[in-house]
Amino acid sequence: MRTDVDIDELCSSRLVPTFVGRQPIFDENLEIVGFEILFRNGIEDQAAFSDSEFATSRTFWDTFVELGVDSVAPGSRAFLNATRAFVMSACTGLFPAKRTALEIRGDEDFDAEFIEALTRLSTDGYRIVIDGWDGRDLPIDLVEACMAIKIDARQYGPSEMEDLCRAVEALKRRRIAKNIETLDEFEACRRAGYQAFQGHFLSRPQVVAGGRLAHDGLSRLKLLAALNDPDASIEKLEAAISQDVALSFKLLNYVNSAMVSLRAEVQSIQHAIAILGAKWLRTWANLVILSAIDDRPRAIFATAVVRAKMCSLLAEKTGGAHPEVYFTTGLFSALDALLNRPLTEILDRLPLAEELRSALLNHEGEVGEALACCLHYERSRFDEVRCGELDSTDIRDCHIEALFWSSRLRSAL
Repeated sequence: MRTDVDIDELCSSRLVPTFVGRQPIFDENLEIVGFEILFRNGIEDQAAFSDSEFATSRTFWDTFVELGVDSVAPGSRAFLNATRAFVMSACTGLFPAKRTALEIRGDEDFDAEFIEALTRLSTDGYRIVIDGWDGRDLPIDLVEACMAIKIDARQYGPSEMEDLCRAVEALKRRRIAKNIETLDEFEACRRAGYQAFQGHFLSRPQVVAGGRLAHDGLSRLKLLAALNDPDASIEKLEAAISQDVALSFKLLNYVNSAMVSLRAEVQSIQHAIAILGAKWLRTWANLVILSAIDDRPRAIFATAVVRAKMCSLLAEKTGGAHPEVYFTTGLFSALDALLNRPLTEILDRLPLAEELRSALLNHEGEVGEALACCLHYERSRFDEVRCGELDSTDIRDCHIEALFWSSRLRSAL
């Protein structure tokens, strides 16, 4: 196996990863501080480069140059798994130090040369993270070079997680718990003393037995019900939106933004319906209503938006009818996490078409297949990612475009 990668060779070739996934990393306040970037190459890509070290470097290069760090890790650091060969090569200097964290496996052979290279990168502003530490002794120079140490919650029980957390605390390094799947696990790790938390645990509601929807959540649900009633007339749709002054103002601001790209300024809800049509106005109104939920972490809404846009893009590529239905399905797939109630309970209050309901609850039909594709991609279950006859590159492109679109949406809302 080669121990370095030639930059000229790297830049002259082209290997775009078939799948580019990510997993969020949160602080104690559930604000996103970074994303671990995950890759999976297709069979044809693996055949292109038999050298795994070169393929890894090429994948990193294509991802950051082709896509840009702002698309995969907006406003935060990108955490990359880095091998010894990658660190020892000159390729690391190609990435922006302030936006990059290099994750090094805890079972690597940390000799003096390797530690010196990591120390140099740390001095240059890169964040070094020891990933998957099991409590073994670490050289003091390595500890000084690293910013944080990750512990895998999937590998240890609660008491072991506490012991490892105390051990990292004694080393005076930031403590990250990864593979957190539920809010209960998050709370347990936070109580144990961890400072950052990686996983998709926010995508699930924290349901309290006997709990009810808060008044604010209930009022929003009633408005969603009025908007999504398939039998509602244009007049009722206009009345439902207009009765909420804040919603009307925000919706008009949004439809007049660059996100919608209208040629003429929209000055009223009635005007918006005339230009956009009732179906798409419902879609945008749903989006604005859910964006206003401010008692839940913003990351949940961001996830819903990526799902919504990716679903609608998959519809366009597969020739699915009514992309707005796909969009709404993706958006509503996070209602349980946004409103902190079971999805079945929420959907029972909404007059949704059976197609949309079965897609949300059982992933049935073409719309359900698109949603399942988005969810598998989101969780980096790449072996299960499929949608109609689309190849892996088409699906990846839909995901990347959804990430770009979501980033632009934040400023519009």
